[in-house]
Amino acid sequence: VENHSRSLSESRERMAAAMQEDLAKFAEGRAAIDAAVTNQVQKLAEGRGLISRALEEDLRKVNESRAAIDASLGSHLEQLEEGRNRLSQALNEDSGRLVQARTMIDEMVAGHVGKLAEGRNILARALEADLGKLQDSRA
Repeated sequence: VENHSRSLSESRERMAAAMQEDLAKFAEGRAAIDAAVTNQVQKLAEGRGLISRALEEDLRKVNESRAAIDASLGSHLEQLEEGRNRLSQALNEDSGRLVQARTMIDEMVAGHVGKLAEGRNILARALEADLGKLQDSRA
């Protein structure tokens, strides 16, 4: 019985030692897993930081490009406005010249009409005089 009791006691001690070793291995494994998870979390955070900085840089570039486009568009709009103003001024000047030319043409036509009427009157008087002379010579 004593032998058997000693044997059981030794078996219990070996089992306890084996369990302690297994628990130590589990603790080491858990520590390794925790370290790996912590490392991955850190890498993910670094990756997020890199992506965040890259996105901020891209956003800055987009804003710079937008500002450049807005400035260019503003310049083009100013040039269009200046061109429109010059065209409007040229059209107004041309319209004024057309009015002057029409006035001169109207005056010239009126002068010619007056001369034609005067010539017609002179011709009519000359014809009447000639007709009068013809009638006198026949009579």
